[in-house]
Amino acid sequence: MKKLFFLIVFLTIFRISPAQTIEDVWKEGLACFNDNDFHGTILKMNQIIRALPQFPNAYYNKGISELNLGDIEGACSDISKAIGMGFDKNSKFYDYMCEPNTKLKLLKKQFYPHDELYADNDYRPHYTRKDTLRGALRPERTCYDVYFYDLTVRIIPRGRKISGENVIWFLVKEPTKRIQIDLFDNYTISEITWKGTSLNFTREYNAIFVDFPEPLNPGEKESISVTYYGKPQVAENPP
Repeated sequence: MKKLFFLIVFLTIFRISPAQTIEDVWKEGLACFNDNDFHGTILKMNQIIRALPQFPNAYYNKGISELNLGDIEGACSDISKAIGMGFDKNSKFYDYMCEPNTKLKLLKKQFYPHDELYADNDYRPHYTRKDTLRGALRPERTCYDVYFYDLTVRIIPRGRKISGENVIWFLVKEPTKRIQIDLFDNYTISEITWKGTSLNFTREYNAIFVDFPEPLNPGEKESISVTYYGKPQVAENPP
């Protein structure tokens, strides 16, 4: 309590400039923070730190501002200094953002329970060809725009299986003879047809590449019919 009293007195009487005390700058910094002016907050906190290097609150507020600006490294450094000086507010938050082991544990539990995580990849899995096919805006995907799905599904309770047909209606955006559709590899495609003609297709992981016998031209409306069957994946945590 005595230490806090002397700190308050020191903040009040110590002047950064002839016209300003540290208390004035502190209030200005808090006002900047409340207005989401994080650059201004950092500027004010740096003024205080230069005059009073052992003031943990200034390091903490600076760190939170850096975090809001996306500077994780700077935020962890300044919040760590504040904690080292005895500032213990929201230490669990600091652990999550800045402690590698805590971050690894929480990411694995919440988002990647079945994947190996790597520190050299910011505690994410190493991405594979399978991920690229699933997530990238490849030419085989961007060349067309789906505007309607006509889905028919038959449920087979005895084997916990389904069979289905999906008629995909799309607008051609770019000239192409090949498009990509997606279907999990626990399903088998029986046939893909276009204008009554069976099309050639290849599977790579969950990506299906469909080849047409002639080019599709921009502006044309087309449709393909995909028949398939398989056993749906059982939900790990169903409602």
